[in-house]
Amino acid sequence: MKQDYEKFVVKGTSMVVIAPYYLEKVKKYFSGENFPFHGVPDPDKKIGKLYRQQRNIIKLGLMPALFVTDTAGTIAYAHYSANMADIPANAVLLDLLSSFGRSSED
Repeated sequence: MKQDYEKFVVKGTSMVVIAPYYLEKVKKYFSGENFPFHGVPDPDKKIGKLYRQQRNIIKLGLMPALFVTDTAGTIAYAHYSANMADIPANAVLLDLLSSFGRSSED
C-alpha cells in the first residue's frame, strides 16, 4: 500500500494499520519504514477482537485482516487472510473504492 498511497488518497481514503504491539514498537517500525499512514498500537488486541480478527496458533498468532469502512465506521468490505501472504492486491482495492458511491444507473 505504501507504493500506491497517493492513488488511495486521490480516492478520498485514509489508511490506518492496527498493530498488535505496544506504542514504542509501532512508532519505531513505522518511522523506520517511513510509512505515509498511521499505525495504531493494539497490544491487548481489543481492536482486533472488535473486528473479529482471526487467530491461528499454528501460524503463530493473528492473521492479517483488511477492512474498508465508510466515514461512519460501517464495514463496507472485509478480507480475512488465510495466511500472511493472503492480502488483496492494491489494484483490487482501488477498483473496489472506485465502485463505492455509484448508483446502479451510473
